[in-house]
Amino acid sequence: MIENVVRNYIQYPIALTTETTYLDWQTPFPTVAFCFTVTSPIKKLFKGNPGLFTNYPDSKSLRESSEHLLSLYQTMRIPCEEFLAECTWNNVKFDCCTEFKELRKTGVGYCIAMNTFHSKLGVHFFVNRTVKYGDLVVDILMSEKMKKQIYSGFTVHLLNNLKLPMLNNVDKADIPIKSGKTTRVEFTMRDTFNEDGVKKIAIEHRGCRFPEETRTNNLFNVYSSDSCYLEEIIERMIKLCGCVNFYYFVPRGARACNGTEMLCIIENEMNIDLQSLKNEGCLPDCEGTSLVVNHLEPSEYDSPSRMYGRLHFTLLSHPTMRYRRYVVNDLLDVIVSVGSALGLFMGASILSIFEIPYWLFVRRDPIT
Repeated sequence: MIENVVRNYIQYPIALTTETTYLDWQTPFPTVAFCFTVTSPIKKLFKGNPGLFTNYPDSKSLRESSEHLLSLYQTMRIPCEEFLAECTWNNVKFDCCTEFKELRKTGVGYCIAMNTFHSKLGVHFFVNRTVKYGDLVVDILMSEKMKKQIYSGFTVHLLNNLKLPMLNNVDKADIPIKSGKTTRVEFTMRDTFNEDGVKKIAIEHRGCRFPEETRTNNLFNVYSSDSCYLEEIIERMIKLCGCVNFYYFVPRGARACNGTEMLCIIENEMNIDLQSLKNEGCLPDCEGTSLVVNHLEPSEYDSPSRMYGRLHFTLLSHPTMRYRRYVVNDLLDVIVSVGSALGLFMGASILSIFEIPYWLFVRRDPIT
């Protein structure tokens, strides 16, 4: 009995369930990210996005230095003011460029995002019982430059607040944008709530990490399964090729690859981009919101000009269910269970030795 109690405490300390007391919840609105993935100068040297490991470089790119490749990456940095025209949260306007901040390079391209744990602003757009709606409207200025960029490489992402635009989801971002039209993106979400005692359980026993529980020598300020996977990929690139793909964050002490070394990255694709790396070295997130997204086709809307394209992200209904992670076996339960077992069996084994013979042979009351 004691062995089973200790084993359950070590191996199964927490459990996950659902609850529906939704009136008291505060659920974070998802992250919205815009990414410029490829520009014309980069397309001349690579057959698509260089961060995806499968796009072999053109023969011309083999002569390029790492400094020139990094300068090509800078051509994707379009200032926020040049393509984000107006933003509205639940019918209240706000400054787009105050909320949308640049993300650290993730292999997708130049990305800006709002309401994410991976920016300095953090998450401060929530849905609760006092916030009746979950509507975010973003108007994008469709200039000639922006139209060319959209056709060459521009993706829109609606993500969990801990996730990042990465190589495994860049191709799934198929939210269309058209001049003078609105693209309505409907979604539902379920949050994960952790009780206070969960943090007291050792990381290896609970099987997940909180955002502040970063790994040793971490490259990102916040832990998530995505940031951990990126760290694994970057470490593998340095180990196998001695440099980092210029579409990825280059840590201190490392350097970006030149054109010839990019071939090494691509040739070692199977050893760098391994899902097993994430499964073995990266634990899931203890927190986070699961999303179910429905992309609708663009529809006409009243616009002052055909120079704008509108994205309307709307929550279909307030969350009525969430996941709750709680402690099943804590240290106090172990002490009580072990103490009870010891008390029962120590009492049974010692006292019974004297009492059973006493009642059977010494004190035998006559039968009346």
